[in-house]
Amino acid sequence: MAFSISPGGALSAISIARSSGTAAFDRAALAVVRNAAPFPRPPAGARRSFSIRIQGR
Repeated sequence: MAFSISPGGALSAISIARSSGTAAFDRAALAVVRNAAPFPRPPAGARRSFSIRIQGR
């Protein structure tokens, strides 16, 4: 999962960096990040692009 946050804290971009192979799981992972938005406004100079691994059991 890769995503970026705008200077105001909104989700500005989101994508599946590497598919799990299961479309439903990939959609659920996207929904987790989308539902977490908006994020707190990042401090000036803070990193705003992230790549995270979401692992199911």
